[in-house]
Amino acid sequence: MKRIFFLLLPLFLANPLWAADQGRKINPLQWQLNLSGGGALGYHFNESWYFGVIQANPFSVTSDGYDQNGSRREQLQYGYYGLVSDDANLAKRRGAELRWSPWAFGGYFSLGYLATEGDQMTLVYDQRLRVIGDNAYTTGFTAEVSGQPYSGAALGAGINHVFEFGLSMGFGVLAGVNNPSDSEVALSGFDETVSDADQAALKQRLIDNAPPTSQVLVHFTIGYNF
Repeated sequence: MKRIFFLLLPLFLANPLWAADQGRKINPLQWQLNLSGGGALGYHFNESWYFGVIQANPFSVTSDGYDQNGSRREQLQYGYYGLVSDDANLAKRRGAELRWSPWAFGGYFSLGYLATEGDQMTLVYDQRLRVIGDNAYTTGFTAEVSGQPYSGAALGAGINHVFEFGLSMGFGVLAGVNNPSDSEVALSGFDETVSDADQAALKQRLIDNAPPTSQVLVHFTIGYNF
């Protein structure tokens, strides 16, 4: 009985919460900056419904295989040990979404459209004895992993709170609903000859362990409503 009570409690509190939510009603026009680059523009038709567009600009993230003490992190990454560096270039993303927000604090669900360019990753592995495909090699390698662009329907969720004095902030995710296309992988930097069959197995293992991120738009936004 207690479990049922707590599950139903939000329904009983819904109307009082609406009474406290005036920010979206007073300041319906929303303009925000995306903290990773880009921005968002939209309009709150009422306390429940919002339509807007959002863009996330390209940015790069670089990491290496060492911890803060300078020691090598020996862990499995993207299907193999010995990752020396991981350079990710996240491509531009654009979206349009219709949001439904049933809670005063700004939680929402959305549906819309997402268009992205393909992300790029450069993975560098050190030279060591490793199994590639059906054979063992003492080699390192470099893999250029290219995600495929996405254009299609998307679903999202997040939080966007509008204060009565106009400040607004939020975070959320908009993700494509169609099945992603496999990434493309280009290999180089071998220390010894690796057979074509084993290179094909290596590419497939990287594809399986480095799933494409190009069909996801993550945003952290802050701005002002009018």
